[in-house]
Amino acid sequence: MKCTPGPYHGKLVRGSLKINEKNRTYYVEIVFTIIYQAVNGAWQALMTPCERSLRMSCSPKAMPWTEKKLIALGFNGDFANMQFSDEAMSIGVGLSCEAESGTGENVGKIFEKWELDNWGDRTAAPDAGVDAARQLTAQFARTMQSQAPPVGTPPAGAAATQPTSQATSMPPAAGVAPATTHVPQGPGQGVTQDAARPAAAGLPPGAVAPPPATAGPGVPGPGPSTPVFGEVDDEIPF
Repeated sequence: MKCTPGPYHGKLVRGSLKINEKNRTYYVEIVFTIIYQAVNGAWQALMTPCERSLRMSCSPKAMPWTEKKLIALGFNGDFANMQFSDEAMSIGVGLSCEAESGTGENVGKIFEKWELDNWGDRTAAPDAGVDAARQLTAQFARTMQSQAPPVGTPPAGAAATQPTSQATSMPPAAGVAPATTHVPQGPGQGVTQDAARPAAAGLPPGAVAPPPATAGPGVPGPGPSTPVFGEVDDEIPF
């Protein structure tokens, strides 16, 4: 039977001291009978209980953690005849299963990795405190102020501005008259010259310059054109 990742509950069956033949290091192997799986926040009995092993290294670096786990299981302290608490063996303990990718010759394979769930004296980390929160809040605010403004549509009501360098350093092309804006000429009427229409001096001999566009009665002419700016630079397989 394959177990999917998630919380489980199982009874401890036995424990023994083993040796890794490859690197000659010791480890403790604890065998559990898996009975329940957490499904949608509720325990659901497995149709077929299965056995799974939890291995704990006895290397100098890992041994402190192994000892805490053994204490949580009620270990009697005798590695030659390992016994555990009645609670762990008759009622059971919480376990978790995770999917772990194989390494070396097992690359490409997925294995089940079992661990005790909520074991030992682990407690929730304390809050960092108000001072730390204020310090990080101020640091984040400084970071945001130093960033370039985002590129995108400005909020409604924001006034558009044009850089001075763009307004003064881009002369009109040769033969093109500067654009002019709407000039009111009376109630309900107006005249607007075409932007970038040919200058009279640039027309062929005898040609007549086109008349300016005129808005009809009661229809206002178009307003000033909006400048266009460039972008900102700124070992159980599943």
